[in-house]
Amino acid sequence: MTETLNPEQLKAIKLINGPVLVYAGAGSGKTRVLTHRVVHLIQNGVAPEKIMAVTFTNKAAAEMKTRIKGLLGKTKSKLMPHISTYHSFCGMILREDIDRLGFSKNFVIFDQNDQLGIIKQVLGTLPAPKEGSEYKPKTVLSAISIEKSNLKTLAELKKRKDTFTKLVLVPVWEKYHTHLKQSQALDFDDMLVHTVELFQKFPDVLARWQERFKYILVDEFQDTNHAQYVITKMLGHKHRNVFIVGDTDQNIYSWRGASIQNLNQFEKDFRNAKVILLEQNYRSTQTILEVANKIISNNTRRRKKRLWTKNLKGESLIHYIAFDEHDEAGYVVDEIERLCRVENFKKADIAVIFRTHAQSRVIEDFLIRRSMKYHMVDSQRFYARKEVKDILSYLRVLYNPADNSSIQRVLNTPARGIGKVTENRIFEKSRNTGKPVFELLTNKRLLTEKIQKLTAPFVQVIQRLQNEYWDQEGKSKIPVWKLIERCIALSGYAAMLQSEGTDEALTRLENIMELMSIAKEDDESVSLGAFLNKMSLNTSDDEDSDSKGDAIALMTIHSTKGLEFPVVIMVGMEEGLLPHYQTQFDEELVEEERRLAYVGVTRAKQKVYFTSTNQRSIFGDTWYNETSRFIKEAPRQYIATFINERLLENNILRTRLKEDKVSFEVRSMQATPAPSKDKGEHKVVAVNVKKGDRVIHKIWGRASVSEVRGKGPDAIIKLKVGTEERTLLAKYAPLEVVRKR
Repeated sequence: MTETLNPEQLKAIKLINGPVLVYAGAGSGKTRVLTHRVVHLIQNGVAPEKIMAVTFTNKAAAEMKTRIKGLLGKTKSKLMPHISTYHSFCGMILREDIDRLGFSKNFVIFDQNDQLGIIKQVLGTLPAPKEGSEYKPKTVLSAISIEKSNLKTLAELKKRKDTFTKLVLVPVWEKYHTHLKQSQALDFDDMLVHTVELFQKFPDVLARWQERFKYILVDEFQDTNHAQYVITKMLGHKHRNVFIVGDTDQNIYSWRGASIQNLNQFEKDFRNAKVILLEQNYRSTQTILEVANKIISNNTRRRKKRLWTKNLKGESLIHYIAFDEHDEAGYVVDEIERLCRVENFKKADIAVIFRTHAQSRVIEDFLIRRSMKYHMVDSQRFYARKEVKDILSYLRVLYNPADNSSIQRVLNTPARGIGKVTENRIFEKSRNTGKPVFELLTNKRLLTEKIQKLTAPFVQVIQRLQNEYWDQEGKSKIPVWKLIERCIALSGYAAMLQSEGTDEALTRLENIMELMSIAKEDDESVSLGAFLNKMSLNTSDDEDSDSKGDAIALMTIHSTKGLEFPVVIMVGMEEGLLPHYQTQFDEELVEEERRLAYVGVTRAKQKVYFTSTNQRSIFGDTWYNETSRFIKEAPRQYIATFINERLLENNILRTRLKEDKVSFEVRSMQATPAPSKDKGEHKVVAVNVKKGDRVIHKIWGRASVSEVRGKGPDAIIKLKVGTEERTLLAKYAPLEVVRKR
């Protein structure tokens, strides 16, 4: 079983007892190590039910289960260890003991759309904001999520003095959580927070789970937030058999709470932990690794390691400097066609990756024009489609009638003549009395006769479904897939779509049928609660990106994590894009941008292309960005540079290439660039900005200039945007002066 493992992998697998920290470089076979370690534990007498492995997506958990079953064989795989995501694991804990915190065990889980709906309502109840200080629901929800993932409490927030926290975050937090409590609902962050709370307040609960799982393995540890770290630490504190796999060089999700410090903290909290470096790469050529190693070596907040491989040396990486984004897209599409025609690559072998979503538009235009099949990896997922969410809302109301948000979604879907005025009265009554909406609907004394008559068909559907699904002892009488079938029939949802008779309606009906198919994949004994848990915890990265046939993959670098392709084309490798202009003067953020570049390069097996442009239209303006510092940091001997022939007359570019000691070849391109009104002149609006000027920034809006250091394109400008201060470079500043001082 272990014949294919290298010495460091074997060392990691065979350390049975005590804490182990594995720094696993990109493509170093970490999943193989995790699965083989689980099997090794079982073969050395550890009971499977005492082992828990945690990863970050349901897809990764399913892959781990499949591999372990294959390694154990049919005879030994009947008893399996517990393998799940953090949220699934916390859901299991809370189903057993959340009543100790005053919640019903039949709680439901609100996904992001549910959360945003509540936040939007709550924001509408706050005093009208001053002009220019409006906050979007997503911004507020993100702020709440970050605070909760860091285990901050409302009491702690109330001590802060900043305007946003006092006037927005605290009042929204209070009303938002009142709504959740009334609905007997949790959001994703609550699942982590309440698990920590249970462990802290009830030592017997913690002790029980510590005994249940004596061996803990965690994948992608660099992606854990503070709450997840605390859960891992508390569970593993007693037996200390904690096996962590992570990589400081692949931490790219700090914006959603992931902390690179958790890897460092693990060594402090679990002293004498064995530390192992996995540096042998099984994915890329040595040339690709030389470039990746050199780029990431410029980061200071990392565990030093150097990837190497027994694979072929491979060919040089290619850097193409385009005239503009249209020339860039034309080059990319031409090169894809050549790779498929001449070098026999399939379209599915090729990924075009970028820093921001907006960069895909021009490339998509060119692909459509050439009739080349492609797919967006991070497009809308199945579980976010309206019809799927509608049916799941019916099931959630059936399972937990206190779920007001789900009732609001389907009370008048299909249409039952319940207007907004009536709906508002019902929900206002619920807020004023503290009673769930369904309790009001089923109590004749609490609502007017007119409202009772309008809502009676909805109540009858829910009550009939409850009677069909549960017997008098609370046990299910029919499987979940059958319940879905009855739901779409009794609610009138199927009839509504059938009566529309359009292709779109037919597609929506097919999506509901697919939901039934998902339920049929489960054992018929799986409960409605377990099914709803699984549906709520499905995330966009669980979608199967391989189901698109022979098509080019387009995605942001953030979406590439865990993927690999024979050919990777990284577009927009420019200052202002990668690193992003909002990060350029914060060294910690620049290091994360560098990690993004590293992750992008190490997705490739055989070929890497970089593209940058001399000029690019961004936010309606023409930007003149320099080549990304990350390309400049790469060893020159491994990169072949080409420029568009139109750039031969660009003396500034030629001087820069000469200063950087870059030799280049000229390439004639067929792609026709978009007309440029400025005829290629270098316009920098911000160069003459002075302290005290009022300006408009393309992203941040109205601002005032608080400081200007230096002169010309390299001047540093400080802006006052509301209560915040932002710093940027003049030559990258999309500013419009609206009033001189």
